[in-house]
Amino acid sequence: KRVPKGLSLDQMRRAVLIGVHTVDAADRYLADNGYTVDARSTLVAELQHDLDEAEAARRRRAEADVSVDPRTLPIATIARAARLGIIPLDVYQRRLVAAGYSADDVAIEMDLLVQEIADVRAAAQLQAAADRTTAPSGLTLAQLAVAVKAGVRSLEDYRAAAITKGLSPDDVTTLVRVLGDELANTDAAKARRQAIGSTAKAGDVSVSVLADQVRAGALTIGDYGAALLTAGLDPVDVDLLVALLGDELAGGASG
Repeated sequence: KRVPKGLSLDQMRRAVLIGVHTVDAADRYLADNGYTVDARSTLVAELQHDLDEAEAARRRRAEADVSVDPRTLPIATIARAARLGIIPLDVYQRRLVAAGYSADDVAIEMDLLVQEIADVRAAAQLQAAADRTTAPSGLTLAQLAVAVKAGVRSLEDYRAAAITKGLSPDDVTTLVRVLGDELANTDAAKARRQAIGSTAKAGDVSVSVLADQVRAGALTIGDYGAALLTAGLDPVDVDLLVALLGDELAGGASG
């Protein structure tokens, strides 16, 4: 796969760790940018080591969730919420410790998360830059992303719009990957809301009733989150449900 011009070494490293480019592509990048054979050998060896650790961290996420109690949030779901900025990093770190991760494994996991967060932020910058060229009569990528999360438009609609804006294939891939992650988070939050909706109460009020009160303007979204915490929900669940309701309000969804 061709590496786009203008990529920094840090950006190239991140692209390899999140699976956009290969170690071989990174080696070609180093050669093209005038690195010596010794420097290339050292940097490629370090990158391969970091990639092995990142892949091991991803496997641990999946393995930790195989036998998870249905009432417990999966590690992968919490990781996704952290990289999307829905929960603080220290919350995720504490969950890893509680799940029995060793200190070394926690450190590796947090390093991977930092790379994933950088990818999310890069996507936000790409989207904002592309939207500055959108005609007043057209939909911005940000507006289209909201429509995708609301179920009104598809991820392929978003991909097509990004392509028509003249973005590079790598940039389109980054945008679609991150929006796909956000969509998966939306689906997971809806599943959690459905699973806990029949049992979680705030006083005598259900989660769905609280959400309806926010939609009607009787409560703020902050009140909604506070009521869910008072009802005894897991704080991460609360953050997921608050983010979901915020997306639904932004998209005009009724779900």
